[in-house]
Amino acid sequence: MVDLKKNADEKKHSQMDEVGDRICRLVESERLKNVDIGRLKDENNGLVLKVEEEREKWLKVCWERDEIEDNYDGLFKEIRDLRKKMIEMEKNEKRDLEETEYLKVKCKKLLAEKMESEIMNKNLLKEKKIVERLLDESEAVSLRRTIEIITHDKVEMEEAKMEVKNVVMDLRRELSKVNEAMTSESSMAKNKRNEESVSQMGCSRENPNEVSPEKDNLSLRSRTRRES
Repeated sequence: MVDLKKNADEKKHSQMDEVGDRICRLVESERLKNVDIGRLKDENNGLVLKVEEEREKWLKVCWERDEIEDNYDGLFKEIRDLRKKMIEMEKNEKRDLEETEYLKVKCKKLLAEKMESEIMNKNLLKEKKIVERLLDESEAVSLRRTIEIITHDKVEMEEAKMEVKNVVMDLRRELSKVNEAMTSESSMAKNKRNEESVSQMGCSRENPNEVSPEKDNLSLRSRTRRES
């Protein structure tokens, strides 16, 4: 009779240790999820910074447009091209802002899922206390049922974890696409400025008698500012 009681006690302790290990693993998975959420916030902040840089470039283009209007009254076609370029940049900025809002919504969704996961953890802790009480009362049938519930909750949490990982991967791919698009736009803007500088230098060489020394100096200063 004493041996049976001893075996039952050992079985209780073993089952309690197993439940404790499962809960520790769940807590660790939550910690990793928090790390992923923090990384995603950092990436979102980087995207916002890139949007601000793009706005500064747009302001620089506006400044160049005003300078051209003051010094070269005859270059109306170039001004129209610059206006088209500004409109395109405004569209790109709007698209980037929409992408940022989309990422914010995704972050809110992840935070909501995190809160739900915390609630599930609290429920699991409550169930652990119930299991301990049931073990003390030697209610084996109820104990098996409770363990089945905990196992089922663990499976659901693993599925939720996989869904969060998939969402994070999708967000990273979207961020990569946005970064590539912004890099391409910056390269195209730089090439356009270089082409405009070469075109202006060519016009000055073809019509040396029609350009005064004062305008030559203005053109040189304008090209120097663009290249800087």
